[in-house]
Amino acid sequence: MNNISTVSEITYQDLAEYLRLPEVTEDDQNTLNSLLGIAKEFIKKYTGREDLDEFQDFVIVVFVLVQDMWDNRTLYV
Repeated sequence: MNNISTVSEITYQDLAEYLRLPEVTEDDQNTLNSLLGIAKEFIKKYTGREDLDEFQDFVIVVFVLVQDMWDNRTLYV
């Protein structure tokens, strides 16, 4: 994982690396981008903060939320 200091720097490639995905299909890319957006919105609603880049701590929160959603995505369907 690159040295990411703000939430806006996180890409689907960073998430795929964090999740240790050997290959990323186009469907995986779309899913990861969706989960990234969902995680950001969740944090905004939960904290009441609009600018997530103000807090470097939110970076790992995004990764953890996306990992949980990725690991449990079949349960949510």
